[in-house]
Amino acid sequence: MKKQTFLLILSLLTIVSCIANDTLYIRLSDYRGNIRSKTGKYLRKCIREKGNYHCLDYSPRHILVSESYYSDTSFTKPMFCHRFYREQTGSIYQTFCYENGKLNGYAVRYNEKGDTARCQFYKDGIAEKDNDKGDFDVTFTRTEIAPSFPGGEEAWKKYVKRNVQYPKSLTEKITGVVSVQFIVDYSGELMEVGIKKGLHPLLDAEALRVVKNSAPWQPANQNGHTVKCYYTVQIKF
Repeated sequence: MKKQTFLLILSLLTIVSCIANDTLYIRLSDYRGNIRSKTGKYLRKCIREKGNYHCLDYSPRHILVSESYYSDTSFTKPMFCHRFYREQTGSIYQTFCYENGKLNGYAVRYNEKGDTARCQFYKDGIAEKDNDKGDFDVTFTRTEIAPSFPGGEEAWKKYVKRNVQYPKSLTEKITGVVSVQFIVDYSGELMEVGIKKGLHPLLDAEALRVVKNSAPWQPANQNGHTVKCYYTVQIKF
């Protein structure tokens, strides 16, 4: 009787899927193709979150190889950002982002060091930009975590207020905003500082001076990696 009970428990542990506490377990032979198989070597754990499914795929060595999101357990409508990891090392390999079931936003491939090796930009499932050079060095226009001045927005406002000086040679009183765009690199240094929308040559020059003299910024972050990113600030006069 004890042996039969043990075998029953063992069989229950190896069933293709089970649902408990909004968690679903599924065996897959191909986790990227979402191919189910009773003898599949990959184990998918799907957790129901706010009406959707957050899925984690594990290799036979219990290494996380994929993290994905779907609207249901047919896995036909991907959502949000999906991440894929190398099966041998567990290091990140690829990231894809979806909206309404279609690729939307950045699709990134990483080398073994974790640096960006390829970056594509998709809109409604269509690739608009692609760079697959071995020495690829992308500069983002929007990231998960934007660049920031040390101390945040309030610290930046105080810095500008302390340092901006209205040009004495400008006799007429001009008020307005100068938009300054620049790139925050991996180390936080500001590069390619320039005027995006000017007001007056003297005021533009003062705005550039203030921005260029600022301390190094906190660089942007995308998918857990430090990246270069464009950023724009407004200098008021």
